[in-house]
Amino acid sequence: MLFVLVLLAFVIILAAAVIHAQTGERPLPIVWSASIIVLSATILWRFWGIDADRWAQLIARTNPVPETPLQPRRYLNMMVVTMAIGLVATIIIYQNFFIGAGIYLVMQFCLIAAHSGILHLNPRRIAASPALRSTSWRTTLFWLVLTPVVFIVFVYNGSQSLIVAPYVLALGLMAAVVYLGLAYRERPFLFRATAALGATSFVFSDALIGYAVFVNPSTPLVIIISPTYVLAIMLLAQATLAWPELWLRDALEDTENQM
Repeated sequence: MLFVLVLLAFVIILAAAVIHAQTGERPLPIVWSASIIVLSATILWRFWGIDADRWAQLIARTNPVPETPLQPRRYLNMMVVTMAIGLVATIIIYQNFFIGAGIYLVMQFCLIAAHSGILHLNPRRIAASPALRSTSWRTTLFWLVLTPVVFIVFVYNGSQSLIVAPYVLALGLMAAVVYLGLAYRERPFLFRATAALGATSFVFSDALIGYAVFVNPSTPLVIIISPTYVLAIMLLAQATLAWPELWLRDALEDTENQM
């Protein structure tokens, strides 16, 4: 059911992009419905799909610094909050760009808070862990370089564009934090890659928004802003679906029930 909902959200947003390309009009109710479906799928997964105890055990088992426990339920809870805030931002930004951007800024910090439940964000702790140090510093350096490049190439167009510089910094910080998960090699690669791809898609989508607002409002690339955003929130919110062990218990219970 969750896979069907996620797929439905993406099909809907692609349909909205086609309508936009053909008519020049943004079918906002269709765009918003895709975000509503992603939020609904996140709520269903959090409260009826995922086994929170099993999730906590898997996070603890794959914690490379076991003497410092993580808070895996924070990730699950904050993802629901994040998707709810994202839905509000998706609606508001079409009414007022700057208020909407402010709400998206809150969303970035919520994503960071969510991942702080399953990742170590303390630089000293990262530096002290051989398992985390190398990959974490490489990914951090990557986003330290890429974030200003994205701003300069896609967004900067005089002093008026500097107003969104704090948001760009928060966006880059969010991506850097999510990419830290790549260092947790005991976790499934698909889980880690799904989240990283989601963060990348978020950055790309927002770069296109900045380009359309401050540089070239008539760019045809505007039609892929919503699809790349919905892809981003789908991947970030549903990355846990790429962790097979989370489904193992349900599969075993179904087999036992059939017997």
